[in-house]
Amino acid sequence: NPSKIEREKGEYYRTRFQLAFRYLPPAHVMDRFALYIIGDTAAIMSFETGNLIGIKVVNVHLAENLTKLFDGLWSISAPQKGRKP
Repeated sequence: NPSKIEREKGEYYRTRFQLAFRYLPPAHVMDRFALYIIGDTAAIMSFETGNLIGIKVVNVHLAENLTKLFDGLWSISAPQKGRKP
């Protein structure tokens, strides 16, 4: 996410115990949108101009499902391995 404050907090995130953070490549970016999953808590935030919204959900099953959703986006964003023509 292009948020200046998010980029400034990058070093903080790197130093947290058992915390991973990933950014989707530009081809699959979710513009002005952030998803945080920590344990059984998921926070979904929109940074759209004039449409700021945040949702916090504390439910282990929903957090696991959102993790799978993000992992799916991550896997289709990764360079595909295959045979060379």
